[in-house]
Amino acid sequence: MKSPPLLRILFLIAILSPLIPGRLSLGDEGEWHYASDNGFYAGLFLSYNEIGGGFKGSSVLVDREELILVPKVDSASGVGIVLGFQNSLTPIHTKVSAFELSYMQSTHDVSFQGNLKNTAVFSMAGLDYSARFFPDQALQPGLMIGVGMPVLKVRNYSMDIDENTSDATFSGAYARMGTGLSYYFTPRLALRGNVMYRWMSFSDVKGISRKVKLVDSKISGHGFSGAIVLTYNFFRLEHKPPRPSRRHKPAMTPRTPIR
Repeated sequence: MKSPPLLRILFLIAILSPLIPGRLSLGDEGEWHYASDNGFYAGLFLSYNEIGGGFKGSSVLVDREELILVPKVDSASGVGIVLGFQNSLTPIHTKVSAFELSYMQSTHDVSFQGNLKNTAVFSMAGLDYSARFFPDQALQPGLMIGVGMPVLKVRNYSMDIDENTSDATFSGAYARMGTGLSYYFTPRLALRGNVMYRWMSFSDVKGISRKVKLVDSKISGHGFSGAIVLTYNFFRLEHKPPRPSRRHKPAMTPRTPIR
């Protein structure tokens, strides 16, 4: 199966990362560094989402006088926003932790048994914890875990006995885990790539009439996801003057002769 473009870009970043130089510095003019490791940041991201598991396009949910089709969902890209807060975990600044709130939305093509092609809107609101290492370097690897609430709204996939149709809305919870790389172009502006695996379980579905609790037949939606995130932080910065050159030795104080 051909890999999606976003995952190929993230793989390329990982391969080239040893060639990316640098600390967060301004050369001979000195270095900018954080006066505090605590602060907020915000960003925008492009994402890639797989929705697999029970969404195979072959099962039907029946409730009283209506039925709901469970579609096959094609992978697709989306956009989102993130707001985070980070602080240093260790006094020697070898690791930085962060908590992030995020919201994402993507539009997917769906089908049922190869027919009834339509579209679905997939949205997620989540809370993630991340740990980044080597915070004094421009390139910073990291790990992420998170939880959240997914909603999949499928157009015209619910029908009653009078053949009236309506959207079918699946909702539930997810947990995810993955890894990423952040590159800081400046002390404030960074580009991050994430690859994660997500476990999803949809326990509620709303059709043309009412919401139904799926007690014995929860629908899984496991799959990989990836994201490219552009962030800007609002930490207070201060300028660190350049280190004195070793070539310029301080003048020697002449000794007073002993009489």
